[in-house]
This record gives sequence, structure tokens and C-alpha cells, in this order.
Amino acid sequence: MKNILSALLCLSLLLSLVTPVSANPNNVSSTSSEQTESEAIKQISEITGQSEEQVKEGLKTASLLQDFFSITEEGYVVFDKVGALNASVVNEDIILGIDNDFKNIKEYQSNQSLQRATSSCNGENDWGQGILSEEVKIDSCGTNQILGALAVTASVATIAGIIATVVFPPVALGFAVAAALTGFAAGVVTIASAYGCGVKVKRWYGFPWSITSQC
Repeated sequence: MKNILSALLCLSLLLSLVTPVSANPNNVSSTSSEQTESEAIKQISEITGQSEEQVKEGLKTASLLQDFFSITEEGYVVFDKVGALNASVVNEDIILGIDNDFKNIKEYQSNQSLQRATSSCNGENDWGQGILSEEVKIDSCGTNQILGALAVTASVATIAGIIATVVFPPVALGFAVAAALTGFAAGVVTIASAYGCGVKVKRWYGFPWSITSQC
């Protein structure tokens, strides 16, 4: 994907205009789950360039196919195409598309030397929403796969499947995908320099997302 760094950094400027302002904790507590989900979908749409309807469909697809995403002993997410096809929970073309995304991501990682040389991933995977802040942590393996997914313009379903598998059960799928993608767009240079450590994507309510190394 040509000029991915420039494109993602430009998107960070757009995100500064759409970041919800809710510095007052009382406002945070009164925000409905519907509003939170709506904000998440809007953020994902901004990052991926897909319509909000396409984002909703991608998140739904990722939830339906979550049983077919898993993590290998090496720490990378893989997709069980055969199992998904046999289950027939979504259209065959969607399943083949996700499988192709993973092939493209693997090829990109190989070409960019993003595959790990060590036997373990660095950093941790976690997510959380508190009274004053929210954050997502993604280890070095997940970071590399998401960088690859963005580079090959993988579908929302593929990216959401990766994030959901390494971080949390899909109950908060929209929020965590939005948090991760927002942080990756705004801090892609930081991510590159933090290779090998994992990243933390966080914001205090009322302020933009920030991304730092877990080292």
C-alpha cells in the first residue's frame, strides 16, 4: 500500500475533529451503550475508508466467525477457513476474502521483516474502560499483524477478528477496534519505533487517543 504512513498520519488530523468530548465524569457515566457504539463505528469508518454500514456488517461478521479465529503457539492469529466454510454462518465469499487477507498479511510481514525472530511475544493483551479513561493493550505479535492488515487494506471483519482474538471476548468489539485503529492511525510512527514491545492505546475522556510502547 503506497504512502501508508502519510495516509494514516493525515487520518489522525481527521480524528482530532471527531474525538468525542466528555471530560466530565458525570457525562461519561450517562453515555449510553448505543452512543458509545455509534462513536466507535464512526471512528472505524474514518480509519478504514468504509461506510458506517460496511463497518457494522464487518463487526457483525467478525462476531459470527469468532470461533474460527485462534492464536498459534507462536502468538499469531490464524483463521480456520475450512471450519468457517463448513459452518456456513456467513457467505462463502466473505470467508474466502478473510482467508485471502491473512495470506496477504503474512506476505507483507515477510517482505517487511515484521515476523518475529524470537519464540515469544513481548507485551500484553488487555482492554478496559474506567470512569476517567479507556485503553487497549496489544502485544508485539498483534501489533505486527494489525500493521500488516492496514497495509494490505484488509477488511474490517479481518482486523476486528484479530483484535478480538488477542485482546478480549467480542462483547466490546466496536470500542476496542475503534481504539486500536484510532491509535494506530495517530501514532503509526511510534508503533514502528516500538516494534518488539507491544503498544498501549489510551485516552482520558475528553482528550485524543495516545499510543505508547509497552516497554
